[in-house]
Amino acid sequence: MNCLLTAVLFALPAARSPGQEESSPAPTVTFGTQTPEVGTSRSLETSEDVTVALMVKGGEREQDAGKNQVTSTMAWTEKVLESGSDGPSKLAVSYGDCTSRISAVQGSMDLPVPVSGKSYLATRSDPDHVITTEEGDAIEGPEAAQVSKDAGHGFGTAPLGKVLSGSPRSVGEQFEIPAEVLERVFHKKPTAPCPARLVEMRESSGRQVGVFELEMQLRESVQGQFDLTIDLKGKVLIDVETSRLAGAALSGPVTVSGSVSQGAATVEFSGSGEARIGFQSGSP
Repeated sequence: MNCLLTAVLFALPAARSPGQEESSPAPTVTFGTQTPEVGTSRSLETSEDVTVALMVKGGEREQDAGKNQVTSTMAWTEKVLESGSDGPSKLAVSYGDCTSRISAVQGSMDLPVPVSGKSYLATRSDPDHVITTEEGDAIEGPEAAQVSKDAGHGFGTAPLGKVLSGSPRSVGEQFEIPAEVLERVFHKKPTAPCPARLVEMRESSGRQVGVFELEMQLRESVQGQFDLTIDLKGKVLIDVETSRLAGAALSGPVTVSGSVSQGAATVEFSGSGEARIGFQSGSP
């Protein structure tokens, strides 16, 4: 009888306190890889803000160089000219007003942005996209590199889609995004796979998006003169139908170190500060 009573009690549902409800399963969503149609256009904007307090050392002398800030904004529209099963293969890229500015103790200075107000054609290619004028004349150097980077937001759909699509994702689910995939999306290569978590679903610019919390560490060598390390955390919005990047707001600490030659002398510098990176895309 005791065994029977134990079996009956074990089979009963757990008692709940008055007003206690059973937990409902987390919402799920399946991300797609819908290819944008030829003729589709969207507006995009990126912003970067890096502020670093520098210390400079020349020989035995070390001095505080104060805070140095570099800000930039890029605004453009992209139009799909050719597209296939793996996403857009040719884009028309037209820039609006783009700015870049450096501020230091000595003062501020606007830096030239060669692409500002211009239009280009970008054809997808690895490792670098082919950039031309609207008339088909080849563009090279820093100007082509900037257009290639920005056009990559339109070309970078397939790698991210392969990671997210195929099976439902649950709100609260944690997983890793390979570094090479995020490099295609953000055009900055993380040092390792990046932990991500789907935190909610919501609407943005008339589209359903998934909101992900993301962490990544970036390391860059700039012109062989200094090394930059940035630890970023923040939220990233991914379009549910296309798996395209729809928005991002990331920030975190930055450290820099390096040296430059001034005649026969070598000047070393190091510093730390904060970086903020933003991205916004209009529909679709």
